[in-house]
Amino acid sequence: ELVLICKYGLGCHTGGGVMEETVTIRPRKLFALKVKVNMKHSILLHEMDDDVGVAVADLKKGASAGTVTLEGKAGASVKLRDNVPLGHKVALRDLPKDKAVIKYGRQIGKAVQAIAKGGHVHTHNLKSLRWSL
Repeated sequence: ELVLICKYGLGCHTGGGVMEETVTIRPRKLFALKVKVNMKHSILLHEMDDDVGVAVADLKKGASAGTVTLEGKAGASVKLRDNVPLGHKVALRDLPKDKAVIKYGRQIGKAVQAIAKGGHVHTHNLKSLRWSL
């Protein structure tokens, strides 16, 4: 059993695996989600239509990784084109250069270069909106 630690309104850092049904949320404070390790679902989605998901374990290039929402709903699988470290983003579809990248159901930045489905998404290929407001 591992724990996902989230800061209210700022997103989460994952510890690995698939979330259980029970979630404890304390608004305006840190909260934890209990997770079970299940490598079949190793990418966490905040919303089903997001362009990127979060690796809940270190993911290896060439492996297939399943996706799961915070509510436990399974999504599609993706074949990894890169190694993706724990807590980093994975492209769930091809993202052309300059495309708005969606996570949490909203734009978090834009692709500064084309990113292939299954690719590692991080500061080398994503310009965050966080610093451009």
